[in-house]
Amino acid sequence: MITKPSRIGVLVSLMCLLSASGASAICAPGIQTARERLATHDAVFVGRVVAIRKAKTSAASAKAEQTPILLDEVVFEVKVAWKGIHEPRVTTVNMPIFEARVVAGGEYLIYAMRQSSDSRLMIMGCGNTKPYSGAADDVESLGKPEYVSNRDAS
Repeated sequence: MITKPSRIGVLVSLMCLLSASGASAICAPGIQTARERLATHDAVFVGRVVAIRKAKTSAASAKAEQTPILLDEVVFEVKVAWKGIHEPRVTTVNMPIFEARVVAGGEYLIYAMRQSSDSRLMIMGCGNTKPYSGAADDVESLGKPEYVSNRDAS
């Protein structure tokens, strides 16, 4: 049986899977410019939360643990993307230690990274993910997107 302190240790270990430079950039909001964050993240997009559900850890992580940890998977309807997304929906994992505060129906500018233990994108509250309503400066700095949803195309 895994105790609460052990679960916290597992979550901290997940954080350590990120590179040292990547982790410092992610958990120091405001230090990098939007263009620098674009370069250091695997995906950057604006999306509306269509679902939040519990999901188990990746198969690789679950093998190391007796009891898999439940993580929040957040499904986004992608409006526009500058990097890493070329489809209308994407499922991400919300990092439990530095959880991004997202709610169903909300629109957000998302900076996401891939976990090294599986291919899912991870979002974090300390990773500059923010409500779209407060992201005008970032959106302007990011420049021309590489993907625009058909619903948003004029």
